[in-house]
Amino acid sequence: MLSLESVIRYMVLYGLCVGAALALLPESQAEVVRVNRLTSVQDQADLYLIDILDTKNMSESVRLAIQDVKITNAPKAGERRILSSRSLSKVLRKHLSEIKKSSDLTFKIPNEIVIENSGNELNKDSAEKRLRIRWQSFCAECRFEFDLLNLPRLGPKVNVGSWQIGQVKDLPKGSFTYPLIVTDRDGKQLKYWIQGQARVFRNVPVSTRHLAFGQTILAEDVKLAERDVTYAFDEPARLSEIQGQLIKRTMPAGHVVWVGSVERPRAVRRGQPVRVVLQEEGWALSLQGIAQEAGRIGEDITVRNPRSNKLLTGRIVADGEVVVE
Repeated sequence: MLSLESVIRYMVLYGLCVGAALALLPESQAEVVRVNRLTSVQDQADLYLIDILDTKNMSESVRLAIQDVKITNAPKAGERRILSSRSLSKVLRKHLSEIKKSSDLTFKIPNEIVIENSGNELNKDSAEKRLRIRWQSFCAECRFEFDLLNLPRLGPKVNVGSWQIGQVKDLPKGSFTYPLIVTDRDGKQLKYWIQGQARVFRNVPVSTRHLAFGQTILAEDVKLAERDVTYAFDEPARLSEIQGQLIKRTMPAGHVVWVGSVERPRAVRRGQPVRVVLQEEGWALSLQGIAQEAGRIGEDITVRNPRSNKLLTGRIVADGEVVVE
């Protein structure tokens, strides 16, 4: 029979061995995603998993993996819905295999999840949300930051039934003012104004180095980067279309590449001999012509037949080639 001292010594040694073994185990790489105990929703018919999660430190891969997972219908205005951890776990099990293809996740779920819909309450959060939705109809990939937002004072006698922001014609250029239509519970409409200042951010192509006038843009000369485009008066060029275009004005490193700052190289010069293809349905004929004007691929130009001096109008389809239909 072992003495008490021997038992204690054995337990200490066992504890040290277990601790060492655990220390050697690899740390879990699973990302922990926490479900909020309380979530407020507004102006949405369906409730998605991402609506009830703490997204502050969520990675982009996880966000993409779960953004389309629908839980249930959202509560209506003035209602609240309570989900149990069991019911949410049941929904997660249906989608977990698909989610785990993209990310290794561990969900922390409280016993009860409360989702409430405060209805048509007029506050800064709901106003910002509705303005972002409006602006994203003009630029889906843009991000918006509010520097200032002033809501009208409705007064204690106004009992809000619903409200909506009036006509929004374009993205904000710094300061903005929009009509705010409030309908009280008696059906009477009242007009106010919502004012503020916002900035618009967007991923746009920027130059990675100094580019000189007339230089041909190479793939390594540009990259996508987020820039403040609040006061832009031109559209950013498409990154997929920039390569091979020419710089119209000298551009320093880090400068946004706008549509107006580049141009396609000319495929035909004025006075240049070109191949002219005359085609109709079922047949085609080619001859030599002289370009009467310069142009780029896709543009229409006039070409002269040197034998007959007849002028033809066709579209440039390649360097030195014009098709007349």
